[in-house]
Amino acid sequence: MNDAMEFIYTSKEVSSSIGIATSTLRTWCIKLEAAGYIFKRADDDKRMFFERDITALRSMKELLDKKHSMEYAVEQVTARFNVMTHSVANDDGETALQPTASLERFPNPTEFINDIRQAVREEIRQEVAAAMEEQNKRIDEHIERRDQQLMGVLRELQENRKKSWWQKLFRS
Repeated sequence: MNDAMEFIYTSKEVSSSIGIATSTLRTWCIKLEAAGYIFKRADDDKRMFFERDITALRSMKELLDKKHSMEYAVEQVTARFNVMTHSVANDDGETALQPTASLERFPNPTEFINDIRQAVREEIRQEVAAAMEEQNKRIDEHIERRDQQLMGVLRELQENRKKSWWQKLFRS
């Protein structure tokens, strides 16, 4: 879609939409820009946010909420959202496509695909590790409950044996 026809959002609108502080938004934007993500800027050099940028920032928040590192989140967002191109209306009113930094950074598609595969492998590894940890926790809880039940049954058996011994002693 042409940026000239899209809504432009302010930092305050974006931060409240995503649910983060404006200072956090500013920090994220600086880190994304350092990694090659391109935010459009107004004449007064303030960032202009489009739907695409908001989607990228929401994706970043999701990654950080899942306890991924900031570096990983920045890398993923930059790789995913900088593959797209920005469309910019030039002075003639015509739309021109400008490639983003990621396309320039990955001139070899095989290298780019391998980087994506590596990132996916890392994410899967982290998810599997978390799932295994959760499963081990549930198994430990189950074993603890089982042990408590067994100890209860053993105590009950011991009490029954004591009672029967006393009963035999006094019946004779």
